[in-house]
This record gives sequence, C-alpha cells and structure tokens, in this order.
Amino acid sequence: LINGLSIMANPRNRPDPGRGINLYAEICVSWKVTDGFGDGVGGMNMEPEPTNFHDFERHSQRTRYGLYSTITQGVADTGMRSFNEFSDEDRWSLAFYVGQLAVKQEQIVAGQALINKGVNSELLNLSVFTVTTPDEAALNYGNDGLALMSYLRTNPDSLFKKQSHLEFAQFKLDDTLEAYRMGNFRQSYQYAVEAYLEGF
Repeated sequence: LINGLSIMANPRNRPDPGRGINLYAEICVSWKVTDGFGDGVGGMNMEPEPTNFHDFERHSQRTRYGLYSTITQGVADTGMRSFNEFSDEDRWSLAFYVGQLAVKQEQIVAGQALINKGVNSELLNLSVFTVTTPDEAALNYGNDGLALMSYLRTNPDSLFKKQSHLEFAQFKLDDTLEAYRMGNFRQSYQYAVEAYLEGF
C-alpha cells in the first residue's frame, strides 16, 4: 500500500530526540510513568493496558512508520487518542523516541561496529528503515541486520546524512504545498525559501 499509493512513510527532517522526550513527558507521563513501562496510575483501569515500550517482543514487531501512524491516527476503542494536532515533526520525534526504548545495548554496540566499518546496507535507506521491523531486519539481513537496525533506532543520524540536497528540496516543496492548502501562507513561504536556499 505504501509503495502503490506513494505514501510518505518517513520524516522529511531529522527527528529531534529531545523534543520527543519532552512531548512524551508532557502527554504520556500520567499513564505511562517510569519512562515508557506503561504502568502509570492513570492507566491502571484502561482496557487494553497502556503499551510497555520496553517489551522487546513487541518492539521487534513494530516499524517506526507504524508508531508514527498510531500517534497520528490513534487506536479506536482504546485510551490511545489521535495526536494529529501535533506537527508532522513532533509526531515523528515521538515515534523515534518510544521506538528505541527496548533496544538492547549489546545490539547497539554491534551495530556501531558495522557503521564504523562502513557497512553498505539497504537499512541505511530511510525509506526502507522506517517500514522495516527488527524481526524483518533479522530475517532479511541476519544478525548484522538486527544489530544495524538497533543502532539506527538509537542513533538515526546515519539515515539523514545520505539525503541529497534535491531530496531535501522536494520534501520542503511538499511542505510548502501542504501549508499553502491549509492557508498558512507565511509558513508556506518559509518552506519555499528553505527548499531553495538549503536544498537547491
């Protein structure tokens, strides 16, 4: 569906980890206190229970785009409402933050070693990374794939260094059009300027 409908399944800009932490603390702390374990007092009577983002099995079956989509759309008949009022950047920052809480330290170290060796992998493509689960990375690319996925989930900078100037300009032009359609003409103008000066 993502490929067939040309859905944008990755962030246009590098997510801000600090922003993700602050947003999480602001909106989730009452029912997911203790840093993502889902055991806060506000969630005690929720059905189903709030997600434990440190559950490695569930973590291994999630994509970053899946987390972003859940934050954007919410989940019907649960306590997880939509946060569509947040900016696209904020929703991606949240997804990148909660999506790294269950990563195992030994996998991060192994993944960093691969990066240091100059590994060449499809997982370094942002569009592949955001729609691939850790389980799929292990299945398709072996132990190195899982290690690389783990490292990238906690250190996504490597994913954004490969973005070309023209790709950046295209993303900003998409933002320009979206802002214009929403009537945010000043923001639309700013995006257009960024597309030209920082991209083209």
